[in-house]
Amino acid sequence: MSKYDRIFGMEEQEKDKDLLSYYWYEGILSPAKCEEMIKIGKRFPKETASTFANSTSEVRDSVVRWVPLNEDTQFIFDQIRECCEEANKNLFKVDITGFTEDLQFTEYEGAGKHYDWHPDIGPGKNKRKLTVVIQLSDPKDYTGGDLIVHTGSEVTMKKGRGNIVVFPSFLLHKVSKIKSGNRYTMINWVSGNPWR
Repeated sequence: MSKYDRIFGMEEQEKDKDLLSYYWYEGILSPAKCEEMIKIGKRFPKETASTFANSTSEVRDSVVRWVPLNEDTQFIFDQIRECCEEANKNLFKVDITGFTEDLQFTEYEGAGKHYDWHPDIGPGKNKRKLTVVIQLSDPKDYTGGDLIVHTGSEVTMKKGRGNIVVFPSFLLHKVSKIKSGNRYTMINWVSGNPWR
């Protein structure tokens, strides 16, 4: 700790904090659970995905469905909470309090579907602290559609059914254009006091 850290009240526990990174879980959900989550997601009304600026398909071209917390979806929220608590304790160390939003089931169906570079915080969403992406599709079912997170350099997340990645919501990330097939994900955000 330097003399300047003390001026700003830095705590010793902050020394290992890393906000330019991601936390990875490989194959944590079984194929059967992933299939169940896809079926749950498709029960809800679909809408054209938008951005904070309500941009056109030049930025985002996909469909989303909003999945509320209920008896059938509790296991998804529980899984996300467990992953986020571990990731936050070991790496991010940010102030998190819990969920404030429904799950977002996202469908990238067919060639050209994508979501260009963006953060997950913006107007009305400044309490988002950690973004969680659950990969539900088998990589054999689609080409393209890579999740890429910018951590100072572009890092392409490994494709795998049941993989979960957690990263700070302010990090830029994108889903590259689908070349063929369909990609399904379940996304949520763990919130805390607004960034300041």
